[in-house]
Amino acid sequence: MNAKNMKKLICYATIFGAMIVAFASCKKDNDEPVPGAFNGQIVAVVENGENWNDSIKRVRAAVYGVGIFVQTPLQTVASSPFTNGGFSLTLSPINPEHLMPLNFENFADFADFADFENFQISDTNVRGNGIVIEGFSSASGDFNDLDHKGNFIFGKSNFSITLVGISATVVQATYLYVDRSVTITGAQTESVTINDATVNTEMTMDLSLNQGWNIVYVTIEISRMAAITSKISISSKPVDDLKWYHETDFINPLSIFFQ
Repeated sequence: MNAKNMKKLICYATIFGAMIVAFASCKKDNDEPVPGAFNGQIVAVVENGENWNDSIKRVRAAVYGVGIFVQTPLQTVASSPFTNGGFSLTLSPINPEHLMPLNFENFADFADFADFENFQISDTNVRGNGIVIEGFSSASGDFNDLDHKGNFIFGKSNFSITLVGISATVVQATYLYVDRSVTITGAQTESVTINDATVNTEMTMDLSLNQGWNIVYVTIEISRMAAITSKISISSKPVDDLKWYHETDFINPLSIFFQ
């Protein structure tokens, strides 16, 4: 696996993980909040958002097909003006024809990562899809590609250097719609080669999805001491201190490991 495929793996992990986390309202029988349950309301105050007030006038949440390089969205599930450095979106359901199977065979084939034999999914018929939140320079709802001004990210990152090595952590929360409730759990370790370097990678999933919109937290930790190791966690459990960024303002230190 080369660096380009690693980027694709991370991106697809984010899409697959786009299944969870919580602001909202669904309840279990004991009236405890269900991890990941989400009411479809996004209220975003963007870091340095005032710098984008002149160039971004409208935001949309768009559903795309399978594949990182698919250019034409299948559906717009929400849009709103970008004002005062932020935006508010109310996500509508994704049309059934735009949902895709959430199965490990698709993930393994795409990522060249593993056969995911140690993962369990409670309903293999589940279908879902995630969204990309995009900014546009036009205030209209035409969403011309020429008006596209980048995407927005809800996450955080950090990077550290010590006497024994370097390490980085990136967390992104993303939104996923599923057509039925499902749990996905498991862990697996794999050794992959990136730019002639062997990377020992552990992936864990701990997802509890409800029918409808969910949020997922995808956490990627990479360290380079004597060797490169990485951990990818896809979980329903909330992560604190996430903020909204325009993608050009979001510092992603992962690429430094594979230059």
